[in-house]
Amino acid sequence: MVKLQRNNLSYFFAASFLIILVDLILVNSVLYEEFDQVLAIGITLDFVVVIPLLLYFLVYRKINNQILSVLPFALLGYIALVFMMPNTAQGTLDVVKYM
Repeated sequence: MVKLQRNNLSYFFAASFLIILVDLILVNSVLYEEFDQVLAIGITLDFVVVIPLLLYFLVYRKINNQILSVLPFALLGYIALVFMMPNTAQGTLDVVKYM
């Protein structure tokens, strides 16, 4: 059982690292300047929704925790976005802040 949890935790870290790496590359690319609103929404959803859901389905569900236990990780994703996103995309973050 411990081996299964450790394996799922490594899958979570690998998937999260890949998502964060791709998002950082997109933010610093020329493609982001052309499609800044669409990519800002996608990157925001990655950090606030996708990564916490990955944590729940790969790690927390196996140890019978509730889905509300991943809400602090959504808040951490929002804080990371505030520092990562350029000033032009801060409008998208305002919508997430009020949710």
